[in-house]
Amino acid sequence: MKSRARAYHRSHLTEYVQRRQKAVIYARESGDLTLLVTCLEMLSNAFYHTGQIDESLHTYIEAERESKSTEVPGFLRGRVRSGLSLPYAQYGKSEDVVQFVDGAYATFTEPDDETPVYLRVTNGRFIIMLDEGRSILDLGNHAQKQGNVDDSFKYWKDAVEKFDKIEQFHSSVLVSVGITAEMEIGRALAYAKLGYAELHTSLDGFSSPHKRFLLDFDQLLDKPLQSLLPLLRKRPDDAAYLHWLVETLKTKLMEFPITELDYGVCHGDIHGGNVHVTQNQKVTFFDFDDCGPGWRVYDLATFRWNLLINNQDETLWQAFLQGYQQKRTMRVVFA
Repeated sequence: MKSRARAYHRSHLTEYVQRRQKAVIYARESGDLTLLVTCLEMLSNAFYHTGQIDESLHTYIEAERESKSTEVPGFLRGRVRSGLSLPYAQYGKSEDVVQFVDGAYATFTEPDDETPVYLRVTNGRFIIMLDEGRSILDLGNHAQKQGNVDDSFKYWKDAVEKFDKIEQFHSSVLVSVGITAEMEIGRALAYAKLGYAELHTSLDGFSSPHKRFLLDFDQLLDKPLQSLLPLLRKRPDDAAYLHWLVETLKTKLMEFPITELDYGVCHGDIHGGNVHVTQNQKVTFFDFDDCGPGWRVYDLATFRWNLLINNQDETLWQAFLQGYQQKRTMRVVFA
């Protein structure tokens, strides 16, 4: 099943690129330069999202060259330049990132009523801000790969700030659902890199003489079950299912020695509402009422639970895991 899903995903991405390549051909034949730049920008973005960074860079460069014509609206030229910062960030080219993001802001103008509808509804200053945040996030990833921990944290903190600015637009400015989702994904990545994984790492080996409840079977499974059973007296099937679930989870966990699981001090209530990034980019965690020794996967599960009850997209969870694992190794010990 998983192999079929991966094969479908690969074929879908291939079609995603091919459709945009055909659009570029049609745009060239039409002689409409604005349409051509738009299609080149879309193809560049498709290459970027499918991991074809060299192709993305070369296509963005072509789009940027064509966009210098006075026939092309300034905001589209700015959109291309901000997009060009993304592949450069993958290669750690911070000076090029700054150059093209600054150039994007300098050439951007708000779409007017004479601009084609398909461009008015898909372009805005928030697009440049999103690209800026994503490129800075990628610069942090590159710095981490090079072993430059201080630089990577600086970039990730800066990325959080850029994503947050999108939310500060006046309510009269309509930010599309797609852009909002991209912003949230980027922020989830940045938060995971900045704080959650680092919080666990900083607490490795910590001990205290003061007693604290354990996030163990009793606290996480038995007590919640006992509190629910009185409410299920007239629902025996549900009560039986919960009994089965608790015992199944215990059995799974007991199949492995405790040393096989990541164990240590946990926050106990990790989610986006219990972390704050100040204006000077200092990450602060609070609400440690549920803090105690336990399995670190519980903290991750709490983050996911918060996403689920707030009907957040699964993509955010995957982004969070990706960011966490880039800072702290995770190992599957049972499936």
